[in-house]
Amino acid sequence: MLTAVSPSPWTIRSELVDRVRVFHPGLSSSPGLRQHCGSLLHRTHWLLSHRINAVSSTVVIRFHPHLRGEITLLLERCFIEPVVDSGLEQALAAETRVTDITHSSSFREALRSGVIFGSVLLIDSIVAIPPLALGLVATMLSWRLLRELVGQVEERLKGEVDTRHLLPSASVEVALSATLIGSGLAHEFLVDGLLGSSTSALQSISENTDGSSSEFFVFLERIKTSVMLRSIDSIPEETSLRPIGDVQVGQRYRLIHEDHVYLPSRVVQGEFVVANSLSDGSSLPFRVIPGDCLAFGAFVLSGDGIC
Repeated sequence: MLTAVSPSPWTIRSELVDRVRVFHPGLSSSPGLRQHCGSLLHRTHWLLSHRINAVSSTVVIRFHPHLRGEITLLLERCFIEPVVDSGLEQALAAETRVTDITHSSSFREALRSGVIFGSVLLIDSIVAIPPLALGLVATMLSWRLLRELVGQVEERLKGEVDTRHLLPSASVEVALSATLIGSGLAHEFLVDGLLGSSTSALQSISENTDGSSSEFFVFLERIKTSVMLRSIDSIPEETSLRPIGDVQVGQRYRLIHEDHVYLPSRVVQGEFVVANSLSDGSSLPFRVIPGDCLAFGAFVLSGDGIC
């Protein structure tokens, strides 16, 4: 289970509209609390950033101003000392996985481009490459931009994209690359490519750039038919399995032990002990009763009721 680290409460040392600086003695004296606090804040998706200072025993948290009301509950969940509970950890394993960023196609593409541009620049710095050869290399590396431009033009001709914009987005990059290479500035083109690849790699680490892919929408469509809810019919009041895609607003359904909550719901009967690390980053269980709301991603640790 989870127990309090010490009777000493946390205190807010300074506060701005979008930032708080909080002190707790356990951040410097308890490695377990420090690790738990950092892990919870890292998994809380709506935070802008956080920084733990073990020397001063403080943590600085940045957030959107309209979410200030959520900070107090988040801090209460931060300052507890986790004690290993294998049953709980096993139950929450599916909810607390961290996606490996190296599996992101955008990250791999940016890394591959950066390595190519960086390698050419490194060779040029060791053994001076003739300007003509450097220009040919830069031209070959610009073929990706040309293919992207051709693809965007074909989409416009087929009417698959909005034609209110006069030029395809890739045309600007192609024009800039052609100007640099044509002016004998192939080295500058390679530097620009290296910087662009580095920026793309950093963005793919901090945000999910693949979330709007076609595979993602196919997955959502599959969820609509593969996930079944124990729907409760009003007349007569019987329980039947119904695909989540057919559920209407106001529809009642039953939740039991080890169920996942796929739809934002309100508890109308029964009690549950749930955890929702997908929403608030915390592995701390909490109790919900009739009238309470369940967010998407919650996991039912125990209980039986109707939502």
